[in-house]
Amino acid sequence: MTFDKSKIIVQFFIGECMVDIGSLIKQEMQRQGRGVTWLAKQIGRDRTLIYRIFNNKSIDTDNLLRISVALNHNFFDFYVEEYRKLAR
Repeated sequence: MTFDKSKIIVQFFIGECMVDIGSLIKQEMQRQGRGVTWLAKQIGRDRTLIYRIFNNKSIDTDNLLRISVALNHNFFDFYVEEYRKLAR
């Protein structure tokens, strides 16, 4: 699975970086043709949480794990990639 690199938004704050994880999740969900209701049901959360996730640049790791499993996509890889860039 590949993502359009232009869709990966990275912000740097005093040596830190943040992946725009909400946008990446939304992009993958739409690519798979899944809806918010489907994802919320799969992860056992409310639809409003899914919309909040879309609008946030960070996420609770438990929710990220649940979403990764539901969408069969390891979203943690984006953080690993950014860690490698910063750790050079």
